[in-house]
Amino acid sequence: MTSGERTEPELAAFSRWVDVGKIRELSDTPPSLSAASTSSTTSDGKPDVILPHDVTDGKRLKRAIRSGQWPPTHTIRHKLWHEVFCNQSTVSASVYVDTAANTQGWQTHIPVFVDNDYIMTYALDSRGRSLVKKILCIIEHVHSDITCCPLLPAITSLLLHYMDEEECYSSLSKLLTSKQPKFVTQTRTAFQASILTFRDLAKKYADSAHQHINKAAESDRQVYGEWMWWIFQYLPFTHLVRVMDCYLVEGIKILYRVGLAILILYKKHVQGIQASNSQPHTLSINNFVSNIPVSPAKLLKISFNIKGLSRSTINKYQHRHESALRESSSSRKHVSIDMVTPLHVSPINSTIINHTQLQKIWQWLPHRMSVHQPQLLFTTEEHGSSLHAMFNKCEDFQPTILLIKTTTNHIFGCYLSTSWSERLNIERESTYFGTGECFVFSMVPIEKKYSWVGCHGDNISTNSSFFMRVESDAIAIGGGGNDAIYIYNGLEKGMTFHSHTFNNPPFCDEPDFTCVVVEVIGLVDHTCTLQAVV
Repeated sequence: MTSGERTEPELAAFSRWVDVGKIRELSDTPPSLSAASTSSTTSDGKPDVILPHDVTDGKRLKRAIRSGQWPPTHTIRHKLWHEVFCNQSTVSASVYVDTAANTQGWQTHIPVFVDNDYIMTYALDSRGRSLVKKILCIIEHVHSDITCCPLLPAITSLLLHYMDEEECYSSLSKLLTSKQPKFVTQTRTAFQASILTFRDLAKKYADSAHQHINKAAESDRQVYGEWMWWIFQYLPFTHLVRVMDCYLVEGIKILYRVGLAILILYKKHVQGIQASNSQPHTLSINNFVSNIPVSPAKLLKISFNIKGLSRSTINKYQHRHESALRESSSSRKHVSIDMVTPLHVSPINSTIINHTQLQKIWQWLPHRMSVHQPQLLFTTEEHGSSLHAMFNKCEDFQPTILLIKTTTNHIFGCYLSTSWSERLNIERESTYFGTGECFVFSMVPIEKKYSWVGCHGDNISTNSSFFMRVESDAIAIGGGGNDAIYIYNGLEKGMTFHSHTFNNPPFCDEPDFTCVVVEVIGLVDHTCTLQAVV
């Protein structure tokens, strides 16, 4: 057993690639909790719950695990996790060793199913973080059908705290192939459906919290898009490992229960906070979970006390949403992009919009583009107020997002489906280019998207299909009578009007405006921008 190399009594539970300083810090009891509330052993130091000899006895094992109160440093965890998975897995250590020998390039490769912004390694040292990459790449090699599994890095990292690499791989193989219970979603459609499923469960089992969230300006789908990361990123390590104990026995149902329990507790927490002092829920919930005011045992008790939440109920919602998403994806009809939440939108150094506003724009993108990540290509603050400079930075990208902030603090912009290099196409018959996927939007003072009128089934006249135009020192978006956005004089001046193309109102109180900052964001293929963990 790898943990045998540890000489410190409180570290005996952990594998040799756990960082001593980090694990001591993460394993500390949160100051808001008393020592009594996290007690996990009897006076002689033995575990307070005895595991059944036969771990295949599901009911007895579930009762024992739910009743346990073992801290992260308890030596029982290696035995528990090992016996639950390794002894039931048909994957031998030799399979892992042989596959690893034939898997090349894992040091610099991150699998396509990983969300690079959510690779939690907790207390692992550099050796452990390297093993996470290695194991994930071997999984990609063996399980080529997995296209989206953002939880897998976190689960891999947690297993490596208490297992050696062969045991970890064997456990993951069992987890990925298990039909009942299910542990993780493995496609993008299933992951998106899990977010919508959690939203429906929140309506049913945490209605008070759901209604409170619905009163805010931000979308509930935006808030619930983070629900799994409440557990795996923000929950204290002392709580997370106890959730993992139950999760490894009962499957993904436990995550839904804990997520709902967090919502219930969060609603009680915010009842006494004045609205004027409150943060957006996306940030407020994360902060609340990081400092959760209940013990691991209390959190799990609230989770298990949610009545009527069965595996069949979760599966019903999940299957319904998966079917709806597949149907909307296979059809060519225009569907509300709010129904699709991207895995995660990476932050950018914009001086015009904040991250919440960026996420809102991402909800408006065409479905296939929402999996891409933003990259700030051009800003007048750095590159100067020059149309030529903007083209140099942006014309190799398609699509792009143009953002404008005015001296009157109006913020608006547009999504442009076609590269600016199309202006150089001499075979073009029209001065306009672009497609019906283009749209314009207002961000401040109101957040609203204005799609091409043709998307709404309106009669499309000849003057309502004007999307992008370039003049000697100006660019125009929209047309048909007037331009929705017209920027000239080296990106310093502009005008905004109602346009027939988008049926938008003017974006400023007066037609003429002066630009404070102009920025262009590119959309980069997520699978091409993943960076190494170490």
